[in-house]
Amino acid sequence: MGSLQLIRVLSESATNKKMQAIYSASSDALNEIRLILEFRNTEVKSLNFFVNTVRNKFIVPLIDIETPITVTTNIDSFNAEIDAYLSPDVGMLKVVQEAINNAVHRAKCECLDIRFNIIEGHILEVTIENTGGRTLDMSKIEKTPGFGLKNMKRRILDSNGEFSFVSIDGGARLRFTCPLSPVQV
Repeated sequence: MGSLQLIRVLSESATNKKMQAIYSASSDALNEIRLILEFRNTEVKSLNFFVNTVRNKFIVPLIDIETPITVTTNIDSFNAEIDAYLSPDVGMLKVVQEAINNAVHRAKCECLDIRFNIIEGHILEVTIENTGGRTLDMSKIEKTPGFGLKNMKRRILDSNGEFSFVSIDGGARLRFTCPLSPVQV
């Protein structure tokens, strides 16, 4: 059993807040490592693989959470339009994962809308909007943004993309664009 798994197992039944925070952090770290390894070990990292990973790893599990969330997406219609020769970066996948996680667990959203679009044939646009939850105080976020937002923005900028995050009534909208590169076969 690895170190992170041991921390996770030992802190799973913890009652104090520090141990619960350790459990949460170790669980997040394990899930992130698994996701990155799975994505990097895939032979062909097509955009089709990317959106199916979003569906299977991030959207489908929302069915099992206690508070029901209405999820709308254009994944099914978008898949038909995908050029299989465009390859997303693993950083983009992490941004989608973090945005969905924040909307569900931090903002306590009731509705989640996830949209994919291809601009000019080679730029991926992803918009994730959550509503029915907490309205964010952007003045607080701008003064002391959390590591989550900083890391999401950094990942997108590192991929030569653009990143925006705005508060909307009862939620937030995250949008990013990133150029896609040909799949390396």
